[in-house]
Amino acid sequence: MAVNINLNNVETTTNKGETVTGNEASTTKYLSTKGVYDWVTTNFKAIFSENTAFNKNFGTTAGTVAAGDDSRLSSSIHTTFSAALNPSDATTYYSMIIGGFPQVSIASSGMRFLRSGTITDFNIFGAHSANGSGESTSIYLRNVTTATDYLITSAWLENYGASTFTNQSYSGLSIPVGNTTDLWNIKIVYPTFATNPTTIQYSWGILLK
Repeated sequence: MAVNINLNNVETTTNKGETVTGNEASTTKYLSTKGVYDWVTTNFKAIFSENTAFNKNFGTTAGTVAAGDDSRLSSSIHTTFSAALNPSDATTYYSMIIGGFPQVSIASSGMRFLRSGTITDFNIFGAHSANGSGESTSIYLRNVTTATDYLITSAWLENYGASTFTNQSYSGLSIPVGNTTDLWNIKIVYPTFATNPTTIQYSWGILLK
C-alpha cells in the first residue's frame, strides 16, 4: 500500500516527546515529530521477516494454503477388536463403533461424532476361529437418532478361513453427518448359515471429511 504524505508547510519539533502548543496546535499544518511517530506506528505493521508462507491465497494447488472448510481435511476412527460373538441365524445385531461387542439389545445405543461432515470411506476388519459357509451378511452404519440405515456392504462373508484375519475397504460413500448430537452405531444383519462361524470379532475404520 502506497501512502502519500504532504509535508508542505509542516513544522516539526526535534524532540519526540515535544508537542505543538498554543494557536499552532489547532491547525493540521503543524505536526510534531511525536505525532509522526505515533501515526506511523499506529497505521503500519512492524518490519518482520516475510517468509514463503506469508500472504498466501487459499486453494488446492501448489503455492496455496487450505481453508478451514477444505474438503481434504478429515477425521478418522480406527477401533480395537470387539469381544467375540457367536452369531445366531437370521438375527440382527448392533455394535458400538468404539468398544463393546455386537448385541441384539443395544439398537438404541450409539456414539456421537465430534464434528459434522461426510463419511466417504469405511473399513471392516474381521477375524473368527471357525470358518462359516458362504452366505452374505449385510453391514450398515446406522443413525440411531433418525433411524436411518446406510448400507456399507451386503456381501460380507464369514468363510475367509479358520483362525484368519481379513479386511475390506469400501470407498466412494456419501454418508452425511449433519451434527454432533445424533447417535450412531453399526448394524449387522446375519443370514441363515449352513455352517455358522464362531468367535467372530470386528474392528471398524471410518473416514469423515
